[in-house]
Amino acid sequence: MLTKSYKLLLLIVLSLSSFSTFGQVHRTDQIEVELLSETTNVVPGETLWLAIRLKPIEHWHTYWKFGGDSGEATSTSEWRLPSGASAGEIEWPIPEWTPFPGSDLVTFTYEREVYLPLPITIPADYADSSFNLATQVDWQVCDEICIPGAAEFSLTLPVASQLTPDSRWV
Repeated sequence: MLTKSYKLLLLIVLSLSSFSTFGQVHRTDQIEVELLSETTNVVPGETLWLAIRLKPIEHWHTYWKFGGDSGEATSTSEWRLPSGASAGEIEWPIPEWTPFPGSDLVTFTYEREVYLPLPITIPADYADSSFNLATQVDWQVCDEICIPGAAEFSLTLPVASQLTPDSRWV
């Protein structure tokens, strides 16, 4: 049986872990996936830039918005945003043109780590002290076989009067 002080400590640790400006990393045997923020805070009326980081292991790849003759693009779904906020479309980096071995098929891939940026519009009248968002990210990672994947990601960012770039990007 848990003591009251242990329950309180556990509650505090769990509640603090949900307030994160850093993304959670989802790892499989083939890929690392993460949702990152360009800044450590949000400003009402400004655009928050996020990025989906996909890092497949050697010989594996992910797909561009149009995978070619095979392949599924990475996507977001089930956004949970504060009222008035909206998520934009992924801004796709230029992919690699990849012939499919042993056939005439062509695919458009990312064979190395890639960041897929996407904008979040913060309402000008947003008045809370923190901005919470969550989404599901779906991807497909392939080598000789393709493996679909999905994970839930969430971020909580404080609200400020001026954007502060995350030091990882400066």
